[in-house]
Amino acid sequence: MVIMMTTRLQIEQKFLLENLPQPALAYDKCEVCCQKTESAGHLLWECPLARNVWALCRGKIQKCSNDAQDFFALFWMQADRLTKMELDRWATISWAIWNARNKFYFEKIQQHPKAIMEGAIAYLDEYQKLAAATRTL
Repeated sequence: MVIMMTTRLQIEQKFLLENLPQPALAYDKCEVCCQKTESAGHLLWECPLARNVWALCRGKIQKCSNDAQDFFALFWMQADRLTKMELDRWATISWAIWNARNKFYFEKIQQHPKAIMEGAIAYLDEYQKLAAATRTL
């Protein structure tokens, strides 16, 4: 007869597993296109909505690779090949796509790719103007 004793660590692990939010399941589909598994890579580069936004870009940004496993790896790949200005634009557009996805997910409002792009560029322009004005003070 084997007597099993529950350790404090086992109790804490059980509590955490039962009470922490669980990650998205592998079969969760993208809320926007309902075609592929939802992931950062899909949402920002593969989803038709994201691809339509990126299609509005010109130059190196439009042809950026999306081979990296996660956003940070992709960011560092882009940092090596884009100028600071291009990298700022790339990051802002990525952020705008993510926000558009959240707007669709939480508010059921889908923005047009052109509106997403124009909003991102306007946001970046405003930030750059404020940053320049702050430097001159």
